[in-house]
Amino acid sequence: MSSCSDAVAARAYPLLLTDTGAQTEAIPFDRSVYRVSDPIASISGYTDYNPQEMTVMSTWLQSIPEVYRSYGYTGIVLRPLEYAENLLKKGGLDKQIFGVSRLQDGSLTKYGLPFDRTVPMALFIANHYREISFPYKRWDINYSYRGEHAKAGRYRAFFQADNDIVDKKLTFRADAESIATMIKALESIGIRGFHVYLNHISVAKAFIRAAGVPDALCNDVLRIIDKLKPDNRAEVIVELRETVPGFGEAAAEELLASMSYQGPLSEFTAPLPEGGDVGFTHLVNVERMCIAMGVTPGTILLDLKLTRGLDYYTGIVFESFIEGREVYGSIASGGRYSDLVDGFSGVSTGLEGVGASIGLTRLFDVMKAEGVLDLSKQTTAPVFVGYRTLAEGCFEKALEVAKEIRAAGIDVEFYVSETVRVKNQLTLCNNKGIPFAVMVMNPDEIIIKELILGDAGQIAHTSTADVVATLKGKGL
Repeated sequence: MSSCSDAVAARAYPLLLTDTGAQTEAIPFDRSVYRVSDPIASISGYTDYNPQEMTVMSTWLQSIPEVYRSYGYTGIVLRPLEYAENLLKKGGLDKQIFGVSRLQDGSLTKYGLPFDRTVPMALFIANHYREISFPYKRWDINYSYRGEHAKAGRYRAFFQADNDIVDKKLTFRADAESIATMIKALESIGIRGFHVYLNHISVAKAFIRAAGVPDALCNDVLRIIDKLKPDNRAEVIVELRETVPGFGEAAAEELLASMSYQGPLSEFTAPLPEGGDVGFTHLVNVERMCIAMGVTPGTILLDLKLTRGLDYYTGIVFESFIEGREVYGSIASGGRYSDLVDGFSGVSTGLEGVGASIGLTRLFDVMKAEGVLDLSKQTTAPVFVGYRTLAEGCFEKALEVAKEIRAAGIDVEFYVSETVRVKNQLTLCNNKGIPFAVMVMNPDEIIIKELILGDAGQIAHTSTADVVATLKGKGL
């Protein structure tokens, strides 16, 4: 794997380097750069969740991998840094990539922080190509970093939950499974009322070529159309005219109008330009397989202007929006890509991939803003186990009870604080939002308090087995 050249480094880290002509040198280290007036203040562009919000995110980070694993995807933990040169090769922009320097003297390293989870995965496959059995199916939930201007819905570090399938000659079946898995993952964390919009790069390019755009400019036009929003049509038209020689305003308007359809695939009846039929049939097959896998009919829609912004997409592309909350942006997206691994491996593998990425950080913001998150809990454990006293065998019995409840597959928080008072323990349960408190009053008396019901929810037991049976009966 090659190292980052001085020229690449100078582009990737314009604020850290100075060009002396003969070579690029590190700016002398100034420790005062790192001084802050409030060391625990929030950092712009990064999340700062409180305990209740952390509990929700923790639940998401448990639920989504369970769905991915159920479809046969294997989790991987990738290194936190990559060579900056590799990040720049595939879709990374100089201004977006965070560089890494040494605090000791401010000297530049050859590394950068990954801007997505796909490029690090491609590097992983390139390194282990001969050890992997294909098709390779993985999931990866981790941070991605982008050096952008921080604002609402746009972070400098954010969680992404990805699934990918990589193989030679992928079929529509791989595309469908990746999308269906993403949909099921969203549903597993309580997301409802969203649509997944599909398009195919070959369909989009068919419309662009039919408008008279040369092949050499197709990718540029794809990126421009991807910027189209309800309030910037005029700016997009100007950029199209500036990019395509001889493209007038009428031609730009006609192109956007030809790609304006958004709705069910079954209701799109307009003739497709030459070269668009195969891609459209591919989309129809993907939707049919998703429905066969349990996706609710009507969840998947066609959007002809959807092209995605990154240049490595080569087939199906998709984005997901919550109905009525489209202003927040896409909550999950992805598509088909080719030659991503070959660009790093130096050999022709013939591998292509399809992947879906859920933007957990943005999704969290959407759900919080809409007031639909349950922010009443500070723990994911549904059961608390406490005891009346440290004497008389209560503590030992409580340990036994907690062990048996955990053995039954139920998460338990055990009381470990200094003050052993039942009132304090129940107050702690209420403050943390734990619904069930199991209190050992003596070795022969165990009380379950369903706290949301108050005294009406109190049940007395004499054995640990009865306690477990009651909790199971409550749906735990």
